[in-house]
Formats: sequence, C-alpha cells, structure tokens
Amino acid sequence: MAKLNYYGFIFIGPGYDSKGEVQEMDSGLFKAKIAAVSTIESGCNIAKYMVSEGVQVIELCGGFEKDGLQRIISSIEGEVPVGSVDFGDKDMEKLKAFLDK
Repeated sequence: MAKLNYYGFIFIGPGYDSKGEVQEMDSGLFKAKIAAVSTIESGCNIAKYMVSEGVQVIELCGGFEKDGLQRIISSIEGEVPVGSVDFGDKDMEKLKAFLDK
C-alpha cells in the first residue's frame, strides 16, 4: 500500500501573479505544496506542475466550483486524485451572507 507523503493545495483569489504563487513545506516526513492563483487556467498550470514534481493528491478550495474542479482534473489527465473543499449547508449560508455584505 502506497503512503501519502506529498500533498498539494490550490486556492483561487484575485490579485495573484498570473503564473501562480507556490510555497512548499517539508517536515522531513511529509511535504505540501500550497499555491495561490487568480484564474482557473493558472490553476490548471499549477496542477500540472505539482504532478510533475511528484504531488500525490491535490485539493482545491471551494472557489474553483465544479467547473474549475473538472478543468483541473482534465488538465492533469486524471494522474492523481483531485478533491475540493466543501461547506456544510449551515456554514454555506454563513458564507453566502458574508459575501453578500
């Protein structure tokens, strides 16, 4: 059974470099690449980069929504599992209320 030891996380928000910004953390036992992008296209490019670096699983922030999730999966041709953050119903209501301010 393979051991997960290299994780990637990508979040999307306005104002980040068009190529994305990537940081890596390494405990010696577990590595994580964390990236910030401003577009889905940048997210696709970062995901390809992460896979080429050996990342075993990628998680996306909820801001990518379902379309962005599918585009990321397609861009890496399903080489590694890709998941996304999701809010429960109650917290989604809180988030929507906050964003509507």
